[in-house]
Amino acid sequence: MQFDSFKIIGMEKIDSNYLKRVLTFAERTNSYFEPEQTLRNVIGIVDVQKVGDTKFKIIENKTFLPVIKFGGIKDNNWFQLGFQDLNLFGKGHQLSAYYQYSDKRHSTFAFYKIPYLKNPNWGWVGSFLSWRSVEPLNFPSGSFDYNYDNNAIYLGLIRNFGFRKSLEFGSSLFREIYEKRTEQSNPDTPEELPVLVREDKSLQKLELILDNRNFHIFYLDGIYLRSTLQQVITFSDQSLFHSFQVESTYFRRIRNKGNFALRVLGGIATNNDSPFAPFVADSHFNIRGIGNRIDRGTAQLILSIEYRQTVLDKGNFAFQMIAFADNGSWRNPGGEVKDLFDSSSFQHFVGGGARIIYKKFFNAILRLDYGVNIRNADQRGFVLGIGQYF
Repeated sequence: MQFDSFKIIGMEKIDSNYLKRVLTFAERTNSYFEPEQTLRNVIGIVDVQKVGDTKFKIIENKTFLPVIKFGGIKDNNWFQLGFQDLNLFGKGHQLSAYYQYSDKRHSTFAFYKIPYLKNPNWGWVGSFLSWRSVEPLNFPSGSFDYNYDNNAIYLGLIRNFGFRKSLEFGSSLFREIYEKRTEQSNPDTPEELPVLVREDKSLQKLELILDNRNFHIFYLDGIYLRSTLQQVITFSDQSLFHSFQVESTYFRRIRNKGNFALRVLGGIATNNDSPFAPFVADSHFNIRGIGNRIDRGTAQLILSIEYRQTVLDKGNFAFQMIAFADNGSWRNPGGEVKDLFDSSSFQHFVGGGARIIYKKFFNAILRLDYGVNIRNADQRGFVLGIGQYF
């Protein structure tokens, strides 16, 4: 298949028109276009072999995977089951759906994205969420448990200005419900706590993604940046809420079998003195071993460091050992930015884990991590999932 100045062979599932569209767009928008590495960075291509000066043979991997995640600490367990396909129809479409059970509550989520339409300058995304969880809310008299429900539908328009560089404009309608639980972990529950809060809201989102990572089978090099600005309008009183979050990750391959990974995650939001703060401490997202929805705040600062060492790489399988440190701090609702740097608010977990990698499938990495609080060894737990933690 002739794509202008070079030829691609070995295509199985990947649609030739989609690949041509992506490569032409990447060449047009990147002054440092390098076809061999660009092909490796296309989801669904595991490796590229150069055959001659202008001919490349691609080796595909499968992109349909089950979603299997679970974890827990004492009296706090969860699991998630579903599926994802990051190259649906061989055209780069992304489809995922899952069911989650946590604290005897049930959640579902579905997501569909077409990152590049026939005009690759544009794409679109849509999702549906029915989330159920148990949330600790902070009041002047202490922290108390509420059942939290969030039903949301989201649509977004994507403006691509380069291969894996995009700006997304999106809007969501959703309903939030907080209901006080009958059983409380805090025995001193005052009667004046709100029993039920129900609010209809809309969200507007602007998200920038700059993905400069280079893929080398399961190793990574480069930088990934995602920044998200959101505005939420509550219909009942027309009040506004804003949040801004930045996630940056850096990867460096060490010799042939090592991979260093660093993630910095920062966020700040309207500092309402309210129990309904947006940022959480959670094993799912930021601090491995801490548990589910342990703390909330109106600002956050997270630093995660990880080293991955491959100890076996044979045929279609590889095995890695992991060492990590997850550090996080939150600003309490109504607090000050300096609270982020107060030592009493820091969470510092260290741990280790393992990765079993099956190279025939994209991101088919079985992950198991175990984290321990260095200040309180009784606070610890494991997290299992598919794919690297970040």
